[in-house]
Order: sequence, then structure tokens, then C-alpha cells
Amino acid sequence: MGNKALRSADAYAKSFQDWLANNPQWFPVDTQQRDALSFIENRAQALAGRYNAIKENDENFQFSTLLNRWTEEAREIPRLEGMNTPSTISSFEKYNDQIETIFTEFIAPISEDEGDKTPFLTYCAEYFSSAWMTNATLTFAGYGEQEIYASYTLIKFHGFVDGRLTWIKGNSYALNPESDPLMAICLPAQSDAIDQYLMGYDNQMIDEIIERSHQERYDVLRAIREKFQDDEQMLEKLDNAVEETLSEFETQIPQTADDYSERNYLVQLRRALAALPAASLVEVARSLIELQALRKTTSAQTDTVGGPIDVALITPTDGFVWIRHKSIS
Repeated sequence: MGNKALRSADAYAKSFQDWLANNPQWFPVDTQQRDALSFIENRAQALAGRYNAIKENDENFQFSTLLNRWTEEAREIPRLEGMNTPSTISSFEKYNDQIETIFTEFIAPISEDEGDKTPFLTYCAEYFSSAWMTNATLTFAGYGEQEIYASYTLIKFHGFVDGRLTWIKGNSYALNPESDPLMAICLPAQSDAIDQYLMGYDNQMIDEIIERSHQERYDVLRAIREKFQDDEQMLEKLDNAVEETLSEFETQIPQTADDYSERNYLVQLRRALAALPAASLVEVARSLIELQALRKTTSAQTDTVGGPIDVALITPTDGFVWIRHKSIS
């Protein structure tokens, strides 16, 4: 961009997004097709696996019940910009022969209507139109030409689908004189170890608790149903009551964790960091990344975090200045 200045950090994000959208040559058509078919096969396998697991405990369970529930859940996931279910189904039609093979192998044997692919494709399209794909999150942070206080905005780029750039806007934050304290922490990438250190827990743990409670729901319901197996009206009431109660419980788990974290960790953290000078904040940022890298190493995970850590400081007076960089250290 040379010396061209934009009015805000958000404007820089939009400028980069427009530039990327006009360079589809970096995302080959063959890769787009392979990703779509891999996704559809993955969803078919997941549906079949989950249905068979439930069927072992409830012989009257129908595949359509599971498919409808998963479709509704997919609709609740944030949508990728520029994508919707009808256009995605239209894109899938280009791979009709391959999809027919996947459907015949995984879905037809368990579906009540063996030949109707529409409900399955609708589910896939709902999910495919959401923020499901591996993404590259870019954070645009600093000061726009018309900004006095720092701000940041996150864009999660999901590549190209059928020739269209897919993306979703993540968190945005702009400091203002009324902010208390006048600071913010942005963690745009892998952050489980950082989250655990800052908040006392990581989101993967909460997701695992919710997933486990979801899996156990049917065991609980089956055990209760056995005590009232001769009372059909009571069984129907029990089904509804257990489903509603456990759904509410799953919804409350994240909020409970957030409240605990706020009381016991984040209040003190924000007060401490807000009082630190810029040089100390630079070291905090570097140390948090090292903490995340250490988690990868000590848990025998792929070292996707680590290596030389570059740290920069952005101020209204000096602009962007490297404090620590592999080329100067």
C-alpha cells in the first residue's frame, strides 16, 4: 500500500480482503472440489456413526430425528459471508456422481427414505455454509489515520469455495476513554494454554464437557424410561422433560465458567496489565506465546507454535516498530 493511510484498522482489514478476493489463482479449482467432497464424506460418516451408536440403545430411534437435529444445530453456527444454503446445494450438483456414491454407501442403508438425498444435502449445505473449515485468522491492529486510541479487528479467511472467497469477521475492539481499564487482550490463534493461564480454563475443556453430556443424555433417558415402560403418557413427558433440562444445562455451562473466570482471574489480570509500561507488555506478549509453544512441546503435539518469536510495538507517534525480530536479534 506504500504510504497510503486508511481511516481505521477495520478499513485496512477490508482493503486486504478486497485484494485477496481478486486473487483466486492461489486457490486451485481441484482443491476446492476435493475439499467439498471430503467434507460431504466426513459428514456422512459422522451421521452414520452417531446413528448406529444411538440405535444400539434405542431400537426405535429414527435416522431422520438425528439428521433434523444436526441440521438445526448447523443453522446456529455463524454464516460465512457471501454463502447460503441454496447456492451451496447448487455447487454440490457439480459433484452429483461422487455424492451419489457417498450417499449410497453411508446414508441410504440407514435412512427411512433410501433414495431421497435432499435432507442429507440440505444438512451438508447448512454446515458447509458456516464457519466449519480450517481458517487463517488475520488480526489488523493499530491506529487508523483518524483514530486516537488503538483498535483491532479479526478476519477469519476460509479459502475459496466455487470461486468465491469465504470469510467471517471475528472480534473487533476499539479502546475509548470510557474503557475500564483502558486495555484489551486479543488471542487470534491457538490459545488453549494461554486461555488456561489467563482465565483458569480453556474452551476445549468446556466443549468436551458439553459433548460428553450430550452423549450421556441418551443413557440417562434410557435408564429413566425403563422405570416407566408401561406408561406411554409418562414416557412422552419424561422424554420432553429430560431433553429440555439437559439442553438448559449444556447452555449454562459456558456462562458458569465465564462467571468463575471473571471473579477469580480476569478482574485482577486486567488491573495488573493496565498498570504496566509498554516495555513490560511487550514481554508479557512474548511470554504468552512461549507458554503456548511449551504446551505443544510437553504434550507431544505437532509444533505448530514456536520457533523465533517476533514482537512489535505500535504507537501513534512511532508507528510500527520491531522490538524483537529474527532479522535483527
